[in-house]
Amino acid sequence: IIITTIFYINYTLLIPMLVKDSKRYGLYVISITLLILFMTLIKVGIDSFYSNFFLSALDQAPAHHSKVCSIYHIYNRGNNQQKIFFSDANYLFFLRKIKNEFAPYCEILSYCLMPNHFHFIIAIKKSVSQAGENKTLNKAIGIVLRSYTRAIQIQENLIGSLFQQKTKAKEIANNINDTLNYLSICSHYIHQNPLKARLVTNLKDWKFSSYLDYTDLRNGTLCNKKLFYTLAGIEKEQFIKEGEMLISEKFYKDIF
Repeated sequence: IIITTIFYINYTLLIPMLVKDSKRYGLYVISITLLILFMTLIKVGIDSFYSNFFLSALDQAPAHHSKVCSIYHIYNRGNNQQKIFFSDANYLFFLRKIKNEFAPYCEILSYCLMPNHFHFIIAIKKSVSQAGENKTLNKAIGIVLRSYTRAIQIQENLIGSLFQQKTKAKEIANNINDTLNYLSICSHYIHQNPLKARLVTNLKDWKFSSYLDYTDLRNGTLCNKKLFYTLAGIEKEQFIKEGEMLISEKFYKDIF
C-alpha cells in the first residue's frame, strides 16, 4: 500500500513540478528509488519472520499419531490347538523376540499371551507403510515364529509345525464413532482372554498380558501406552474402568 501511494504521488503530483529542473529531478528519483528499496526490504523481513515463526511453532507442536499409519490386531495359535508356551521362561523369551523384531516396524499397543495362542495390537510406523507394511511386518513375524519354534522343538523334543500356517492380521479403525471405540474394545477383549479361559479369577493374576502395565501394577516398557491413549482417544481412568466389563466373543466378532 505504501509503495503504491508513493508511485501515485510521484507520477501525478511531484514529477510534473520537477520535470523542468533536471538536477532536482535526478536527486528526487534516486531518493524515491532508495525509499522503495528500503520499504521492500522491510516487507521481506517481516514476511520471513512470520514464516519462520509459524514453521517453528508447527515443528514444536505435538505429533500425536502423525508417525503412525495402520493399526492391526495380530494373532495366531498352536497347530491343532497345541500348547505353544510350556513355562514362564517361554513366555518371556517370546516377548523378547517380539520386542527385538517388531521395534523397527511398529509400536506395540497391547498384548496377551495364552498357553496355546497369542494376541498383539500394533501400530505400523508411517515410514514402514510407505516401504510396504505387509512385506516388513510379515518378515518380522516370520523371524519370531521360526526362531521360537526351533527353540521349543529342542526344549520339548517336538517335530513339525508349532504354529498354524498363517498368522492373521485384522485392521482396526483408529477413529471413534458415536458409540464404539474400536481400539479400546479390542484391547479389552484380548486382556480378558485369561479370565474367559478360566486360567485366573482376576485379570491382575495373569502375568503375560499388558493389562498389568495399563493398570500400573507393573512398569513394563514393551507397550507404548502414551501412543495408545492418543490413538484410542480415551483417558487412562476411563480405559481401566471399561476393562472391568466383560466383552463377549459374539460382540467382538459383530463389530470387527
